[in-house]
Formats: sequence, structure tokens, C-alpha cells
Amino acid sequence: MIRLELVPRIKNVQMRMASAARLAGRKARLLVPLLALYGVPSASIAGELMIHAGLLAGCSEPKTPTAGLEKEAIMKLAEKYPVAAVLASFDEHKGQPYAKEVIEKAAKTAAERDPEAALKYSDKYKDYPYARKVIEKAAKTAAEREPWAALAYSDKYKDQPYAREVIMKAAEKEPGVALAYSDKYKDQPYAREVIMKAAEREPWAALEHSDKYKGQPYAEEVIMKAAEKEPEAALAYSDKYKDQPYAREVIMKAAEKKPEAALKYSDKYKDQQYAKKIIEKARQVLKLK
Repeated sequence: MIRLELVPRIKNVQMRMASAARLAGRKARLLVPLLALYGVPSASIAGELMIHAGLLAGCSEPKTPTAGLEKEAIMKLAEKYPVAAVLASFDEHKGQPYAKEVIEKAAKTAAERDPEAALKYSDKYKDYPYARKVIEKAAKTAAEREPWAALAYSDKYKDQPYAREVIMKAAEKEPGVALAYSDKYKDQPYAREVIMKAAEREPWAALEHSDKYKGQPYAEEVIMKAAEKEPEAALAYSDKYKDQPYAREVIMKAAEKKPEAALKYSDKYKDQQYAKKIIEKARQVLKLK
């Protein structure tokens, strides 16, 4: 049983520990009185206690209010928890006297330790002078360690000189993801090369995500080649590109190879003018009435 007289009477700390409980739930509520029992040296670590409580309770990106904390304390939080303490709570900092320095510290730290978050929150700090270098660092680090993130947030840097190198490297590791997020960079000069190479390795995914790039000049070539390797997928995902000028030829050739699939997935394209002939021919091949 915890004796109430042992609980420190530091108002700021108590408020933040209570916030931790509300944020993180039951597990944090168990942690808070234990922290109180052993005492809190100063209000400057209240924010860190809150983050610890949130992380203990399973919150991947707990946010913490830092109003009232000293600049030095906030800088430490920015270095230790750049995402939870600063980037995810950007609006709480941007108007403060220390904002520029703290946000820069958090962004640069995140670019090295958590590139996915640095890219995710890049819109928050993109107007600062250091943003270009931070985003470049985050993108290159992500391509090495978290290639899916480099692709998922490729729209944050797609027009930069290093973009082709980063996206190509990430796509080599995760070709399916490169196709899933192809809409992020589909209009860039290097897009054809990236998508073509990814489609060669993952033709099924190229068809599944064909709606992401179907209107691009290179789309017909990509989809046609993928359909040759995976005719059933071409039919299964024909609704993704059925309205394109090349769709008739792609679906017709796939139906010739897989007449059963042509009928199985006929609902995907039956509303098109060319559908009736394709379906009839498939039925004839299978000798169905």
C-alpha cells in the first residue's frame, strides 16, 4: 500500500503524471504511483516520465505537452525522443522561443534513428532551412534500413536529385512495395525504370496496383508484360485498368491463356464494350452453352 504522504507535492509533475495515465491507460496508471513513491527530482523530467509511461503501455508514438519545461529539458527530450516529444507534438512547439532550435534537433536526430518518422512528419518542418538535408538523410537511411518507408513517403522528396538513387535502391529490396506506392513518384523521369524492374520481379503486384500508374506513357508496356507472365492476375485485376485504350488487348490475350479465369472474373470487366466477345470466346473454348 502506497502512503499518500510520500507522494510529492509538485503540481507540475503531478499534472503530467496524470496525463500519462490518461494517455497510456491502465499500465501507465500502475506506473505513476510508483514514480511518485520514489519521488521526482524536478519538474524538468516530467515530460520524459510521461513518454516512458506511454511507451510502457504500448503507445508507439505517445505525445507529451512540454509547456512549462525549461529549454534545456526540452532539448534533452528532443534528442532522446525526437518523435514523441517534438515532431508528433509539433504544434505545441512552433510558437515557442526555443522552437527553431528544438525542432531542428528533433528532425536531425529522427533522420538518423527513425527515418520513417522523419519523412512522415517532414511537412511539419519542410520550410526550415535545414529541411532539405534532413529529408535527404532520412530518405537515404530509410532506403538502407526501412526501404518500405523510403517508398511510402517518396512523394516527400521525389523531385530531388538523389530521389532516383534512393527509390531504385528501396525498390530493389521491396519491389512489391515500390509498385504499391508507385502513385507517389509515377510522374518522375525515373519512374518507368523503377516500375518496369519491379514489375519484372513481381508481375502479380504490378497488375494488382496497376491503377496507381495506368495512365502513364509506360503503363501499357508494364501491364502487357506482367499479363504475359500472370494472365490470371491480369483478369483478376482487370477492373484496375479496364478503361484504358490498351485494356482490350491485355484482357483478350489473358483470356486466351486462361479462359476459366476470364469467366470467373468477368464481373471485373463485363461493363466494357469489348467484354461480350471475350466472354463468348471463353465459353466456346470451354464448350459451355
